[in-house]
Amino acid sequence: MLAVLLAALALPVALQEPAPAAGLGSLELRLREPIRTGKLRVALHSDPATFAQGGPPAVGAVFGPGEPLVLAEVPPGDYALIVHHDADGDGVLARNFLSIPTEPLGFARGYQPRGRPLFERSRVSLRPGEALTEEVALRAPLGDFGALGVGVGAVVQGLPYRGASGALIQPIPVATYLGRDIAWFGPQLQYAVARSGAAQVAATVRARFPAYEERDAEVLRGLGDRDLVALFGVQTDLDLGADWVLRLGYEHDAFDTVGGGEATAALRRRIDRGALSLTPSLGLRYTAQDLVAHDFGVPLEFATAERSAYRPGDSLALELGLNARVELSERWQLLFNVTAQRFDGEVTDSPLVEDDVRISGLVGLVYTF
Repeated sequence: MLAVLLAALALPVALQEPAPAAGLGSLELRLREPIRTGKLRVALHSDPATFAQGGPPAVGAVFGPGEPLVLAEVPPGDYALIVHHDADGDGVLARNFLSIPTEPLGFARGYQPRGRPLFERSRVSLRPGEALTEEVALRAPLGDFGALGVGVGAVVQGLPYRGASGALIQPIPVATYLGRDIAWFGPQLQYAVARSGAAQVAATVRARFPAYEERDAEVLRGLGDRDLVALFGVQTDLDLGADWVLRLGYEHDAFDTVGGGEATAALRRRIDRGALSLTPSLGLRYTAQDLVAHDFGVPLEFATAERSAYRPGDSLALELGLNARVELSERWQLLFNVTAQRFDGEVTDSPLVEDDVRISGLVGLVYTF
């Protein structure tokens, strides 16, 4: 009798529950390791651009620890899934000084991106009326101890010298490391010092590769090979919005191998196209006299009939650059950098110089652990 009464009381309630709209589906998530703190923010993106840039999703929901992870009444279609464990519950995806997320993220199909995520690799397709279940593993993009990569590459230096042909090519091992406060890309290391609003400051260490070997051209004979110079400095990035960044920096010869330093000011913008990430830049590079003389000067004691003595002053060059990263797979990446420098008169007046533009770059193939 009690059972009949309970069933009768439950019937009107059941009849009052709204029926799901026709044609809509649902998506249930199963976490490999359920969260115990904070919030879980789930987003379905129908637009690849908003997915890659973290824009507003087509469907979104927020769940607490222990709550059923179900997105109900989802319109059918193709979506990219991203799940964010907002560990401190502040509603913001925590990032390091390079804007790389430091809180755990999860994607569909076991995808673990090494750069900005790709829509197709985290895609789920929902048919009308379908109830999908997706298993998701949460992982901080930089892991517990940062992301380490190793590979091989080459530095290519253009030779603007009179009678020179080809380029100076130096094979090098390539190592990369990304952590909360450290970024190491081949010959350059950055350490975050401070960040406030749209501005961030980093200490830098960079290897300035030799401009030439004396065998590269007859006019260079007797001058000796140029030196590798370690530069220590500081770099400030100002986020201008819409992926535009103004970068200002100064680096100085750390061990006084040659002396002097270099200052740069460049406007940069990041552009993502699927597995390809591009960062073109346009700026100016000021180089102090000692470094200019090291690359393009002729000391009096080395002057000949074919090359007069020359001591240049400080130089200001226009620079056009392009950084590129291609995600070949979840672990393999191709890194590429090319820079074109247009010299001023302090360089082009040198008896060693034939071209007013020098193109140099770096290419590397890296495996990320």
